[in-house]
Amino acid sequence: MFRKHQVPTVFAPLLFSIFFFSTFLVVFCAASEALSASESNIDHSPLPREEMRRLHSPKTFIVFDWDDNIFKLPSLNVLFVKGEFAKTSNPREFLISSTEFSNYRAEFGLEGTPLSRFEIIGDAIDPLNGTFRFSRPGSDGRNYMLEDMQRAVAPTQQTLVDKIPERYKAPFFDLYIEREANPETRVANRILTGRGQTRAEFSEALELLAKVPEVAARGYQPTAPEYLTLVGGLGPAHELKAAKLIEQMNEAARSGYDLFAFPDDDVMNIRRAAAALASVPRPIQVWLIWTREG
Repeated sequence: MFRKHQVPTVFAPLLFSIFFFSTFLVVFCAASEALSASESNIDHSPLPREEMRRLHSPKTFIVFDWDDNIFKLPSLNVLFVKGEFAKTSNPREFLISSTEFSNYRAEFGLEGTPLSRFEIIGDAIDPLNGTFRFSRPGSDGRNYMLEDMQRAVAPTQQTLVDKIPERYKAPFFDLYIEREANPETRVANRILTGRGQTRAEFSEALELLAKVPEVAARGYQPTAPEYLTLVGGLGPAHELKAAKLIEQMNEAARSGYDLFAFPDDDVMNIRRAAAALASVPRPIQVWLIWTREG
């Protein structure tokens, strides 16, 4: 059995600066337990403060999802009216924020929902003009992620904001910045994202983040390129993330860490990761953390 723990409101400012978010921890209680990914097998009891503090420990290995976990970039996805992409050269397009996309993804094209008339055009159909075009390598030298970061932290080409606006900070922003500023914990950080930019493009955006005075004052160092895994455009993101997590869990265990944690705002990724990790030996305690608005 595994447990889903709601972070008590009183602890949230101390740990994640959650603001209007709530975070749930799906905790694999012990490496030897048999696990189930069904919602009926989740215990909703609160996670004690001393347990939450383990996320700050140098003995904890954390694989962070990026969007809506660390940072809420003003990135966009594209929805299409169902059937038009295949039938016309000029299909109607509707822009939606990456946050809204994650929240409502299960309803796109689903009969009986308000979003049934829309469809996702994935990379298998058209990676350059489809739904995820702005999370893929840019054309003509453009770096879409850097452009998104510039909109967030550089209102003009000449100036940076002094502080990151609160609307761009996701629940794990502060923990991520803290751990990257500490040499003992930054070696135990990884980023595993459904974005499909190149590592160089992603790193360029992190370098800009590091220049923001608030972030620089905290000693933040951008995540090393070799610690970035970007699976967008390579296949189903939830399957690729789950496979990578098994590899990273074993890396953490071999390196002597006590806890392996993975926060992600997409419940599909959490469920698939739970199923994948339940099917293999787990030589280390594992926490899957579902971050959601609400």
